[in-house]
Amino acid sequence: MTTLSTLIGASHPSFGLGGSAGAKSGFWKRIGGVFRWRRNSAAELGSERSTAESEANDEQTEVAVAAAAMNKVVDDDELDALGFELQPHGAHTIDEDLDAGFGDLLPPEPPSRRQVRTNSKPDSAVDEVRAGMSALASLLTGIQQHMEKQDARQEELAERQREVVACLSHLPMASAIQNESLSAIREQITQGVATQTRLCSALERLGGLQETTGDALTSITRRIDQMDARDANFASSMEKVCDAMQTVSRASETGAIVLERVRNTLASQQDGISTTLDKHQNRFNALMAVAIAVSVAALAVVAGVGYLVLSKL
Repeated sequence: MTTLSTLIGASHPSFGLGGSAGAKSGFWKRIGGVFRWRRNSAAELGSERSTAESEANDEQTEVAVAAAAMNKVVDDDELDALGFELQPHGAHTIDEDLDAGFGDLLPPEPPSRRQVRTNSKPDSAVDEVRAGMSALASLLTGIQQHMEKQDARQEELAERQREVVACLSHLPMASAIQNESLSAIREQITQGVATQTRLCSALERLGGLQETTGDALTSITRRIDQMDARDANFASSMEKVCDAMQTVSRASETGAIVLERVRNTLASQQDGISTTLDKHQNRFNALMAVAIAVSVAALAVVAGVGYLVLSKL
């Protein structure tokens, strides 16, 4: 008959629970190794990953062996052989020792926790062992999940490292571009210095020409003043011409009115003269007719007188 102690001892010597100090120290050393692996995982990515995978396989094997061992019948002698000491009420249980070692990595306490007492039956001891194994299996499952998370984090870290390497590969090109930019800036600064030198020389020349320029400006100012005076005189003359033109314009308007009146007067006089001439012409015609008639009568009288005279002779 295969006992529980044989199965647990065959799987791993550090999982022997009870009064064996060497077994306990081996178990805690193993847990300490897991936490040390967690701290050093970022620096030793490749080797720690293979070690973690092998440890996970070992832990899965141990969980399977523990699950098989929980189905065996264990009596008091086998419990003594495993190292489980019957403790009085109020002492630490197996699950309490596990909780003290793992802290917040342990799952919540199972509702079927029991204490192993001196007067407990073999069934209660077996239940206690099963509860401990269940807690241990939950602990190992949590460790495995934590290791999987660590693997994912390590893969992410490796991806970040590859991105950093890619960025570093672009640094030489960026440095070359920066050197070219600095060279261009240096050339621009040199050109700026040359330009400033030429500007300073030009300013010196302008400073030398300031006196001559001042005299020329003074003469130009005088000429401008003279031109302003001439412009003022011309403006006053133009104002006088404008006044004279306005006077002539007003006189022209008055002359036009007078001429219009003279024209009207002459027209009326012409009409009167025409009427008078017509009257005198009529009178002259009448006088001419009377004169002709008188002349004819006189001639007739003379002819008659002459005829009488002749007839008498």
